[in-house]
Amino acid sequence: MVSHSKKATCRICHKEVRKDYMETHLKKKHGATLTKEAPPISSIFKRSGSNTVDAAGEPLPTSTDQNEPGNEDLDPASNPLKRARVSMEDQSTSLSDEAPASRTGLATVVQVLSILTMLTNMRLENTELRTSINDLPNLVAKAVATQLEPAAKTSASLLSVKHSVRHCNTVEAIIETFHMTSYPADEVFVCKVCFKHSSLSPKQVCSGVNRKSVGIFSSNSLLKNVKPRIITHYTSAVHEWCSEYENKQQLAITQQRAIGLTLGRLALETIVEAHSYCSYERAVLRQHLIGTRVGNLNHGRDFVRKLLPCFYNVVVRRVIAWFRALDPATLRVTLFALNADKVTEFRRTGQVVGAIGFDRGELKAILLGDPPVTEGHDGEGVATNIFKVLQDVYCFTVFQLRAQLTRFAFDGQYFGLDVPSILCRKIGTSVSWTMPGWDGGHRTELVLGDVRKDEVLTWYKELPEILSQIQSKFAYGKKLREASRSLSEVKTEVV
Repeated sequence: MVSHSKKATCRICHKEVRKDYMETHLKKKHGATLTKEAPPISSIFKRSGSNTVDAAGEPLPTSTDQNEPGNEDLDPASNPLKRARVSMEDQSTSLSDEAPASRTGLATVVQVLSILTMLTNMRLENTELRTSINDLPNLVAKAVATQLEPAAKTSASLLSVKHSVRHCNTVEAIIETFHMTSYPADEVFVCKVCFKHSSLSPKQVCSGVNRKSVGIFSSNSLLKNVKPRIITHYTSAVHEWCSEYENKQQLAITQQRAIGLTLGRLALETIVEAHSYCSYERAVLRQHLIGTRVGNLNHGRDFVRKLLPCFYNVVVRRVIAWFRALDPATLRVTLFALNADKVTEFRRTGQVVGAIGFDRGELKAILLGDPPVTEGHDGEGVATNIFKVLQDVYCFTVFQLRAQLTRFAFDGQYFGLDVPSILCRKIGTSVSWTMPGWDGGHRTELVLGDVRKDEVLTWYKELPEILSQIQSKFAYGKKLREASRSLSEVKTEVV
């Protein structure tokens, strides 16, 4: 302790304190005493301006100082703690002319070596302290890495930006190199991330900087004036914060997209496999139990119902692309045959319209739609219904239909209503070109009808009646569709 007339200098924080208040100061500020307790290691590092080895804050063993009361006659060379302090001060002074980042890193290393030398020469009597000191090299290594990492990162970033700017000979080259956005009308070009996120940056990052002008550069400025501004901006704290924020945003978007794709696949599987919508909820639970990220939303069966129109639109677009694609063998658009048949579901009369064409050398059947018959049940209404599916849903023009449509396949009732001739008239082609055919499956059903009339096969004749009686007990009544439409107008559901 260096004594003055009425004040003394603290050996830890180097503050001048009254002599009579010194003991209280040491206890309150540093947890030390005037006699036998030495300061913690971290306080020695703080004394020289570094805060990197706070993790090694174990108290040093008791030592003496030549300026403490009753020890003025001790030689500083015999005191390891005093020798370490003197060595650290001399090393810090010798590094005063070096660069700030290098001086900080080297000074820290010198301090660490001094402390290690001091501890090696000391007699450690305390077992707990000896255990802490044994782990000191690891703590010191982590502290040094923590201290040097920001400086090394900043230096690397600065060198990279300078290298990139040095090879840019025009403003356009700078815009392309740094992936900036140009606004020729306003004669400016901007840094994308800073222009987007600088208004969200905290105040301590933007201190002394106008947030509205961060990352905005004039296109009319001279290149020699633009380059220093580019270097300053891309090494600034504002740009670093905006870049980190953009990376976090992109990571969050990627994670949300992955969750959405997972839930979408489960919904698609539910629809394709014709499972109940409730099974989707159980599928989501199973994915969660095996560790898949499923988020917190869209876990109910309503999500499948809302997603169904989206799947339908995607399928329609892919079918249109298939019709427009060129066949690799002929280099022409795909030819196809059109087929249709009457279907009644839930007391609603409609048609199943489909197409059959070649895909990579194989015949493929494609369902085009199941529209209700609303134009009338005569030949003109049925033909108009089919033609609307081709034109309104799949965007076929009359010219495309004449070039690609080569065959019709219908039930016998369609021929009775003269549907093939009406369709050919709408398309602008002839019946001899489309060659409408009576579907073989329906002909077989007519043959089976004749078989039922045979008196020998009575069981086969009675079988449809038995099945019809069973089905009638679970079927809806007649006029269900008309009743549902009427009830919907008065906002009442069918029970």
